[in-house]
Amino acid sequence: MKEIQYLTSYRVLKKIASGGMGSVFLAEQMGADDFRKIVAIKTIKRDFLKNKENVDLFVGEAKLVSDLIHENVLQVYQLGQAMVGSSSGIYYIVMEYAHGKNLADFIREHKNRQKVTNVEIGAFIISRVCRALHYAHTKKDVYGRPLNIVHRDVT
Repeated sequence: MKEIQYLTSYRVLKKIASGGMGSVFLAEQMGADDFRKIVAIKTIKRDFLKNKENVDLFVGEAKLVSDLIHENVLQVYQLGQAMVGSSSGIYYIVMEYAHGKNLADFIREHKNRQKVTNVEIGAFIISRVCRALHYAHTKKDVYGRPLNIVHRDVT
């Protein structure tokens, strides 16, 4: 049986977030017969590419969470490296896109309107974050060994 290589193309639509180590873009995955799927693409900033440890952390994150399948965790579809000119390019993670406001925007909007978040809504949000963290922290590999995932960026 011949090995088949699947090729996928992405078209970046806009930047939707930027953080300490990278940025997240809204993109469109394009396939055969006008297939289209909206995805998020997370990239590592060029300055961080100079340090191998940063690159290893980014790649390690993608590999570690690639098998996390939970209703409160965005799925990772692909880890790739885009070639830019003659250099090795940038690493990127293609992941599920969840349309809507993020928690920071939700909190900011309430503060701007000088409104207090309803206790029930706050408890619901926290419970979903806890469910996702519990799932990740107790996840095991295919051999039943703990993955020992610790999420270091819950804010």
